[in-house]
Amino acid sequence: MKKKYLVLGFMLIMFFVTCMNLMAAGIQPNGSGTELLPYLVATSDHLLWISTNSDSWNKIFEQIANIDASGISWTPIGDWDANFTGTYDGKDYTIDGLVYSSGNTGKGVFGAAVGAVIKNLGITNVDMTGYNQVGGLVGYTYGSTNISNCYTTGSVNATNQTGGGLVGENNNSTITNCYSTADMSGSNTRSKIGGLVGTNNNSTITNCYSSSTVSGGNWLGGLVGNHTASAEINNCYATGDVTMSNNTGGGLVGYTENSTISNSYSTGSVNDDGLIGANYSTTVSNCFWDTQTSGQSSS
Repeated sequence: MKKKYLVLGFMLIMFFVTCMNLMAAGIQPNGSGTELLPYLVATSDHLLWISTNSDSWNKIFEQIANIDASGISWTPIGDWDANFTGTYDGKDYTIDGLVYSSGNTGKGVFGAAVGAVIKNLGITNVDMTGYNQVGGLVGYTYGSTNISNCYTTGSVNATNQTGGGLVGENNNSTITNCYSTADMSGSNTRSKIGGLVGTNNNSTITNCYSSSTVSGGNWLGGLVGNHTASAEINNCYATGDVTMSNNTGGGLVGYTENSTISNSYSTGSVNDDGLIGANYSTTVSNCFWDTQTSGQSSS
C-alpha cells in the first residue's frame, strides 16, 4: 500500500512540474507567422510563448485582444544574440501590468529589435527596470526598425544609463505618432534619460510627445536625453518636469550634436535649461519653450 501511495505521489509531483513548465513556456498562438496567416496573440500565455521561442522572432504577429500581463515571469522578446526582426501589429490593443527587473542591458517588452516593425500597440502600467538601454516598449533598436502608433504608461528605470519611456536607445530607426506618459529615472552620472527616448542616434522621431516626469544625473530631456549623429526630431513636444542631480538637461532634449530639431516645444519645469541642455552644431528651427512653466529664461 505504501508503495502505491509513493507512486501516486510521484505521479502527482510530475504532473504539477509538467504543468508549471508548460505555463513557463506559454502556449503557441494560432497561425503560422506569415503575412497571410500571422500568429494571433490573445493571451499572456501567447506572449510567453513568443518570448521563449527565439525561432519565432522573425515572424509576423497580430494582437487580437487586450492582454493582462501582470504576474507573469517575463523574458524580453529579442536580445543581443537573437534579435526581434519580425512584425508585431498590436491592432490598437494593449499589454497591461507587465513587471520586469534585470541587471542586464537591452530590456523592454522587446529587448533588441533590428529591422523590425512594431505598430499600433499600447503598453500600459508597465514597471520596467534594467541596467542600460531600457525602454517601456523596446530596449534597443537598430537596422531601420520602424515603430509607429505606440504608447506607454507606467514607470521605467535605467539603473546605469540610457533609458526612455518608449525606447531606450534608438539607432538608425524611425519612431512616428507615438507617446509616453511613463515616469523615467536613471541613476548614473551621465544618465541619457528621455521621456520618450533615451538616446536617439542617426534616427528620426516625428509627431511624438511625452508627458513623462524625468529624473537622473545628466543628459536628461523631456523628450530625448541624447540626440546625436544626424538624428532628427520633427513636430514633437514634451510637457513633463525634468530634474537632474548633476547638469545638462532640457525640457525637450538634454544633449544634442550634429543633428536637427524642428517645429517642437517643451513646457515642463526644468532645473537646468528651458529647451535644450547642451547644443553642439545641431540646427534648431521653429522651436520654443514656455519660460513661465519651465522656470527658465534661457536655453
